[in-house]
Amino acid sequence: MYAQEIAFESFKGNSRLPSNELHGIVEDKLGNKWVASDAGLICITGNNVKVFTKKDGLASDVVLKIYYDVYNRIWIAGPSGVLSVVSNGRILPVPANEKLKQIDPTANGINRFTTGTDSCLYGIFSNGKSKMFRLSANMENAVEIKQNNDILYNGILYTSFEVTES
Repeated sequence: MYAQEIAFESFKGNSRLPSNELHGIVEDKLGNKWVASDAGLICITGNNVKVFTKKDGLASDVVLKIYYDVYNRIWIAGPSGVLSVVSNGRILPVPANEKLKQIDPTANGINRFTTGTDSCLYGIFSNGKSKMFRLSANMENAVEIKQNNDILYNGILYTSFEVTES
């Protein structure tokens, strides 16, 4: 029996990371590593580091959650449930951010993400009232998903749900 050897490679970027507080990491189809931090969104390409902040179009300088979906988009969630998205290498604003805040004004971020076959983003706010939402594919509308029975278990949607338009 042979054990696989694990190889670690130290990171020797030409720039230091802006923070030691890191909240998540995803890798895109090009092999770039995208890191959520309290100092912005960090993109590591090879040994190069680029930091994106509000000046670059993020909704917040603090990135609490990061999610890479099946459509090659990188979703970035900041405090209070505000979102940004990286698509085709560009940071795009999410027009429905104000609607998301109205769904759960007590939220302090987004806890879970998933993408539906309808190209919509589904999520659950953290803390607050842990309300669920659906963000339209064009990112212009956000609606609350009302829970039916016990469809929410450990932050995962399981059975049917009812979407209420507001």
